[in-house]
Amino acid sequence: PVSGSPSSPPAVVARVTHLILTSNPDQSEIEINGVFAGNTPLVMDLPSDPQIITISKKGFKLWTRVIKLTGGTMSLLAELDPLDKAATSQ
Repeated sequence: PVSGSPSSPPAVVARVTHLILTSNPDQSEIEINGVFAGNTPLVMDLPSDPQIITISKKGFKLWTRVIKLTGGTMSLLAELDPLDKAATSQ
């Protein structure tokens, strides 16, 4: 046996990220990797891997990001832009 080698492989611990999702406006729909997850605000634990997060609300532009989750706690605020800014400024 090689000196310093473990006799058995170390246990694999799945890392998760505690994700806090909020948006402006509130109550926007959240999809994670194309699957509906709920409405903002939402707190959930996800595997620490890249995740495609899409937040949408009627009358607003789609907000999509690929987020690399690395463990711990992460907060995301999605600022959704109105589809027609001129209509909302009157």
